[in-house]
Amino acid sequence: GSSGPGVARLRNTQPRWNEAEKAFTLNFYSRVQLASKKNFMLAPEDASDDVVLLFGKIGKDRYHLDFRPPFSTVQAFFTALSAFEHRLRIS
Repeated sequence: GSSGPGVARLRNTQPRWNEAEKAFTLNFYSRVQLASKKNFMLAPEDASDDVVLLFGKIGKDRYHLDFRPPFSTVQAFFTALSAFEHRLRIS
């Protein structure tokens, strides 16, 4: 679909192959210390190196969140919280 005024189309930043580590990795700019399936970065569809939200694990039950416009504090928080969706589901 198309974007209207005030709508930002974002996508997950894709990992790149790291020959030294023999694995796909993301550059979290020293902001994230631990590998986790919850780690992610969002960038505009047309500028994948222009990260606008970064979320990742820094310790046991500790996470780091960096963001900038187009995200507000509340939007960034709830976007990060979505990484924990499976834990919040009520049976």
